Amino acid sequence: MHTLQIDNHSFSLPGEWKELSGEQFLKVASLCESRMSLAKFRLMLFTSFTGLRVLPKKEIYLNKQYYFYLAHGISREFLVASTELFQICKCFDFMLQPVDEASTSYRVNFTSIVNLVPVMPAPYAILHGPADGLSNLIYAEYIHAETAYDSFIRTGKWKHALRLVAILYRPEVRNLNLNSPEYNGDKREPFNDFFVADRALSLKSVGSEYITAVVMWYAACRNWIISRWPEPFESSGPSEKTDVFTGFMRMVTSLAGNDVTRTEKVRQSYLYDIMFTLQALAIENKRLKENLNS
Repeated sequence: MHTLQIDNHSFSLPGEWKELSGEQFLKVASLCESRMSLAKFRLMLFTSFTGLRVLPKKEIYLNKQYYFYLAHGISREFLVASTELFQICKCFDFMLQPVDEASTSYRVNFTSIVNLVPVMPAPYAILHGPADGLSNLIYAEYIHAETAYDSFIRTGKWKHALRLVAILYRPEVRNLNLNSPEYNGDKREPFNDFFVADRALSLKSVGSEYITAVVMWYAACRNWIISRWPEPFESSGPSEKTDVFTGFMRMVTSLAGNDVTRTEKVRQSYLYDIMFTLQALAIENKRLKENLNS
């Protein structure tokens, strides 16, 4: 966390993603939806995170540089040099990544697996999201989430983003008892794909910054999962002729040993348990192939 000192007043500015509050992350998500220059993006973050605002007063030119008026509250005003303001705003560059090596354009690259938006308002209930890193997802839930995410990335259609959120965020389980020995740490009601379509439609009235934030966070989590367990994705991922859902269902069938009576048990297993198992199988298959070819 960076500390900015202006006269006798101190302001805190994040230096990495995990230092953002949920409200700040939603602000970043909101700004991502607007087309603006990099300079304006930085300035909007600065004013939002500090509570300062640029006053509509004519800037002062002094000692070969411009000074701007910044206000905090009703009566506090500060003069800040343009070069100083530029350097201060560059502290947000940890959020950015070049679009490509030759480009001067940047995109926001959210990399934290911490869920900064654990709850969100919805027309039908307060919704609770997954744990950090999607660690409490069951495999069936993950398959549907991956399918929705893939559809959103390929088409850009908002309905798929809404579906992703409807899959991951659910109302609190009825009669929840946090002190019960049966409580597993997940407040969400059990996943039921029957409710997803209607709930996705209801999410149209939720602030778009919530939807964008969840998509950004999900992307960060899936990147972390792929980096943690790369073998299953390298050996069993969907091909050009196989859609995402079919590809993952084939993995379910493989884990169930082609025994349909065990398929549902695999689907209801936790995602991380499945990933560990798939990784072990992929490594073993790779070793067997190497032995056969040697």
